[in-house]
Amino acid sequence: MNKLDLVSIGFFKGTHGIKGGLVFVIDEQYINVIENNFVLFVKNENKFDYYIVERTYQKGIKFIVVLKDNDSIGKVQNLINKEVFIKANQVIKSQFINYIGYKIHDETKSEIGYVDDFIKNSAYITLRANLDSRVLWIPCVDEFVSSIDDKNKIINVKDIKGLI
Repeated sequence: MNKLDLVSIGFFKGTHGIKGGLVFVIDEQYINVIENNFVLFVKNENKFDYYIVERTYQKGIKFIVVLKDNDSIGKVQNLINKEVFIKANQVIKSQFINYIGYKIHDETKSEIGYVDDFIKNSAYITLRANLDSRVLWIPCVDEFVSSIDDKNKIINVKDIKGLI
């Protein structure tokens, strides 16, 4: 595989869990491109090794990738801080996710408000939440956001009392 045939889309930042999940820092325009059985390429000295995606999921704001046949931390440790590529002909740039209108649920899964605006900076997204006519800015980080369900447009938050 020639590097000219590949496009860099991010890198593996670290491991997640004991079953070989990898925290994938991915350019947001490619996040919706990666799916099950997708092939990722990682440069290893003078060649590119390929890995097949078993599954992906989000844990808070982290994008996690599990690779087939790599079911332990020991098997993926060598991939940390490695640049990840996909075939250039597979590039389909996705739209940035707009969180406006997403419902906000608390720890009990009860709806407590909705997102009416957000700010994206280089580190994370901050959600402007309308909670019973009160405005609250919620940093979209693991400390306050437990999960994001894009299909149902729901953001599950935790421990936001400290922000009020």
